[in-house]
Amino acid sequence: QVDSEPHESFARSTSATGGPEHEHAFYINTHAEGLCAGRVYCLRATDEESCHNWVNKLQEAVKVAVKTARQKELNQGLGVWRSWSRKVYKSFTFQIFIGACILAAFSFAIASAESRPEPGTELDKLFSWAQTSFTIIFVVELAFNLFGHWRKQFC
Repeated sequence: QVDSEPHESFARSTSATGGPEHEHAFYINTHAEGLCAGRVYCLRATDEESCHNWVNKLQEAVKVAVKTARQKELNQGLGVWRSWSRKVYKSFTFQIFIGACILAAFSFAIASAESRPEPGTELDKLFSWAQTSFTIIFVVELAFNLFGHWRKQFC
């Protein structure tokens, strides 16, 4: 991520050392889980135009790198399916569906605990069926998430 605004923690550390602030600087915030472990780098240019040119070139390079990484992933065996799985998993519709299932499962658990049906009755069978159904849905959801985010951020 290329940022044209100073990073707060960097600004504090340069002020604390008494070092002069540079007006033609830009900051690169690295990804916390990446190779540089979330470090912030300050790069200084000689003038404003040079600073803007550097930022523009870096932003273009980031776009190319992201596109290349995505294409590389798609070219690897299950990459197409993993990409599709991540897209579906992160979709609003899927998240609403899973949220509704969580609420429904919670409601059934409360109703089952409150009514305490006798074993073998129709109500007991209904609660047992609901519990099994929700367990299957949640296991499938977990597998879908794991498949889509394998070796990546598992959310």
